[in-house]
Amino acid sequence: MKKYKDTDYLHVSVRLRAIAHKTAVDSDTLVKIVDSRSVDTAVKLLEEKGLSLSSAVSEGTEGILKRLDKALTDELNKSYSLVTSIIGSSELVTLLKVRYDFQNLKALIKAEKLGISPDSMLVDSGNISMKALQDGFRERDKKLLDGVIESVSEKAIKESSETGDPQKIDLIADKACFEYIMSRSKKSGFDFLSEYFNAKADLTNIMIFVRCRRMGKDTEFFSYALLPYAGAVKLEKLKEYYNRPVEDFYEMLSSTPYRKVFEDFDFENISVSAMESNITEYLNSLVRKMNSVAFGPQVVVGFLLAKENEISNIRIALSAVASGMDPEKAKEKLRA
Repeated sequence: MKKYKDTDYLHVSVRLRAIAHKTAVDSDTLVKIVDSRSVDTAVKLLEEKGLSLSSAVSEGTEGILKRLDKALTDELNKSYSLVTSIIGSSELVTLLKVRYDFQNLKALIKAEKLGISPDSMLVDSGNISMKALQDGFRERDKKLLDGVIESVSEKAIKESSETGDPQKIDLIADKACFEYIMSRSKKSGFDFLSEYFNAKADLTNIMIFVRCRRMGKDTEFFSYALLPYAGAVKLEKLKEYYNRPVEDFYEMLSSTPYRKVFEDFDFENISVSAMESNITEYLNSLVRKMNSVAFGPQVVVGFLLAKENEISNIRIALSAVASGMDPEKAKEKLRA
């Protein structure tokens, strides 16, 4: 049963649709940016859409990508702040931002192990301020993030030290992040959020399957790497097919909602980049489904996820322009 009324989100839905219509950086603009081969021109095109990036290019070319990245992060944060200013504190925003808390946690763990400052690796986009997270990590705060800070930190440090494998830090933190998000999304009453995160977990696990097979990882490593939640593709099913012919695996996927994501692939020569592009498009189709609702919390999440994808594409386009990448190759990297 829904724990919310769609009508409670009527005002915010109308307002966010108007903002998105006015400021969205569409595919045509991204193509113009890539074709311009000029960071200055690209920034001017983006400022026409309301993005404030001119200060990032005013200090010369040295370090420009880092400054642009920071400016784009600030722009994304503005979108989250805007939504919060309209609807107040909400589980909708919390669940979308929590992955940045875990991203920062990974940075803190790695910095501690290496004995370096984490400052350059932290992003000011999570629910927890960078200072509060640093303090909580240092003290192994048992309350921060419902105790996850302490448990993930201790487990990641212990296992990465015992095995000498720094990848353990990412695997442990990523799995804990999904566990945390899935647990809270199921309790939130926002069924469409659970649908989105279930799909993301499934598709992430499928990519883990493909990558581990390509790298020749054994079943034990593959099983350990899997995210702990699944929707239409159960974990036991993935483990069952791991050592079977790859054709059997894709045949199994043909009976899932992700059939079109993986159809027409050459089983013996799978293009990981093409697969990632298809996965992005599938997730974006769920975002478009949210935005197709006349009004409701779906519009709030759809607006923020669309903004996330938009900022990601802008990063790709600006990086391509700044590095002198061939425009056609750059366009292939843009996410649907």
